Amino acid sequence: MMNEIISKIAEEKLKLSKWKVTMFISSLSDDYLANECLITLKSGKKENYTIFLKVSRTASKRINRFLEGESDTLRYLLSNNVNCVPGMIDCGYLNGCAYLAEKGISGTKFNPKTEHLCDALPRVKESLNEIYDKTRSKDVSLNELVDRAHRYLEIPSEYFEFGGVLDRLEGIVPEDDSLFPTAMVHGNLTPNNIVITSDGKIKLLNFTASKFDEPPIDIPFLILNSRYLENKNVLLNPIEALNQCRISSMPQEFNTFLVLYGLVRSLSVKTDILKTLEDELIIRDLKEFLFTSFETQALLEINLNLSIRNYLRPKT
Repeated sequence: MMNEIISKIAEEKLKLSKWKVTMFISSLSDDYLANECLITLKSGKKENYTIFLKVSRTASKRINRFLEGESDTLRYLLSNNVNCVPGMIDCGYLNGCAYLAEKGISGTKFNPKTEHLCDALPRVKESLNEIYDKTRSKDVSLNELVDRAHRYLEIPSEYFEFGGVLDRLEGIVPEDDSLFPTAMVHGNLTPNNIVITSDGKIKLLNFTASKFDEPPIDIPFLILNSRYLENKNVLLNPIEALNQCRISSMPQEFNTFLVLYGLVRSLSVKTDILKTLEDELIIRDLKEFLFTSFETQALLEINLNLSIRNYLRPKT
C-alpha cells in the first residue's frame, strides 16, 4: 500500500513524470495508530523531495479518525499561516486507510539529555504562542476545567486511583473563581515531537492529540515529561517538579493547576487511543499499556504524595 500512495503523491501532487525512491526508512516510532516512513524521491539530476508519510494501520473508521483529525488540524493551521508546523503535501484514503503526507523537515529531534531545556524553551514558547494567538477562543473558568477533569478521568479511574489529584484541582479554585484564556493546544508536546531545524527554528510535529478551547497546558507538560526522561523514567519528587513548572506571572497554585490539568487531559487522550486499539484487537491489555504511560505514572506518584501530605497534616 505504501508504494501505491507514494506513486499517487509523486504523480498527482508533485507532478513528477519520472521519479524514483532513493531512501525509504520505515518504523520511525512505536505509534500503534499508524505506520510511518520517511521517503526521498529523486526526479532529474538535482530535484529531491523528502516526504514524511503516515498511514492508518487498518481501514477501521475508529482508527482513521485520529489521522483524519490530525490532517484537519494541520490544514487549519497552515491556512492561518502558522509557520511552526510541517508543510502538508496530501491527505486522503487508499483501500479505506487514511493517510497524511507531510514535507520532510531537515533538522534534529529535541533531546533533553543533550539540549538544555532552558535554552530551548524560549523558542518553543514562541512557536506555541504563534498557534495560541491564531486560534484564540473564549475564556473558561477553573470550575469548568475541574468539571472537564472529572470527565477526562472517568475511564482511567476504573483502573487507578486519582482522587487526590481531583481534590487538589478543586482546592485551587478560589471562591470568586478565575478565568483562563483558551486556544488550540498541541496536547502531546514531548521532546520527540519537537524538531530543531538546521537554521535554529522550531517545528512541532504530531498533532494527533490537539484540541481547541483548552488552556495553555503544553509547556508545563513538556517540562514534566522532559524531567521524567532525563531521570531514566523515574520521576523527580513530583511536588517539587510541580513547583518548578512556573510558566507565567500567575500565582504558583494556578501554574500547578495547569500542570495537573494537562496531565489529566493527556491521560484521557491516551486512554481513548488505547481503548480504541483494544477494541480493534491491536493491543490486548489496556490497563497494562495505560499503567506504563508517562501520564499515569506521573499522576499516580503525584496522587500518592498528595495523599501522604493530607495524612500527615496536623489535626486542627
